[in-house]
Amino acid sequence: MKKWLSLLLTLALLTGCSDVDSSSSSKTNEVENKNIVSEYPTYEATVEKVTDGDTLTISYKNKQQRVRLLLVDTPESVKQGVDPQPFSIEASNFVKELLPIGTKVIIEPGVEGHEYDKYNRLLAYVYVNGEMLNKTLIREGFARVGFIYKPNTRYLDEFLKIQDEAKLNKKNIWSIKGYVTEKGYNVDAATNATMNTTNQSENNSSRNQQEKIKGNTNSKIYHVPGGKYYDTPMKNIIWFDSVKEAEQAGYRASKE
Repeated sequence: MKKWLSLLLTLALLTGCSDVDSSSSSKTNEVENKNIVSEYPTYEATVEKVTDGDTLTISYKNKQQRVRLLLVDTPESVKQGVDPQPFSIEASNFVKELLPIGTKVIIEPGVEGHEYDKYNRLLAYVYVNGEMLNKTLIREGFARVGFIYKPNTRYLDEFLKIQDEAKLNKKNIWSIKGYVTEKGYNVDAATNATMNTTNQSENNSSRNQQEKIKGNTNSKIYHVPGGKYYDTPMKNIIWFDSVKEAEQAGYRASKE
C-alpha cells in the first residue's frame, strides 16, 4: 500500500513540474513573439534622434547608429545649402511625433552585405507599434518610393502599390502637380503652383467684386457692372450681391 502511495505522489510531482515548465515556456514564447514583425532578422533598438523624414539615429548595445530608411525619399528639410522643400517640415514633424526620443523600435536591416550606404548609415526598415515606418510615410504622402538599388528591393512592389493610392488621393506631396519626379522633387513646380493659386485667388476676388452691385450710401443710388458710373471713384460705397438686394435696401437704379 505504501508503495502505491509513493508511486502516486511521484507521478503528481512530475505532472506539476511539467505544467510549470509548459507555462514558463509559453510565457517566454509570448514575450519573444511580441517583436516578430517580419520573417527576416530584426532587433530592438531605441530612438536617440530624428534628423528628418527619412533619417534617424538609434542606440543598440550602447552604441549609436545613424539609420536611413530603405526605398523611401522625403523632401529635404536640413540639407546644407538647400532651403526646406515643400512638405519637408511636415514629414519631419510627423516622424518626430511618431518617434520621440526613447521610443523602442524594431530594426530590419537591408540584405546582408548591403546594410550600409557610403555615409555609413544603416539601411533599414523601421517598425514602431507593429507598423513599418517606411510604408506609413508613403501611405501618408510624405515620401516617394526612391533610391532603388538592388538587392535592397525586398518590399518594392508593395511600396509602389501604396504610392499609387497616395498619388490617386493627392496626399501631401502628390497634391502639387509635377512636384514629385523620378529623381526627386521639382521645387519650381511647387513654386509655380503656389503663384498660380495666388493669382487665381486674386482674380476671383476681383471678378467677384466686379460682379457685385455698387451702391452710394449718400444718394441711395446703385450702379450695375458695365454702367456709365460703375467705375467712377466714389466715397461711401456699399456692395450688394444682386439688384434685388439693393432695391430691398431702399436703393434705386442709376439712370445711366
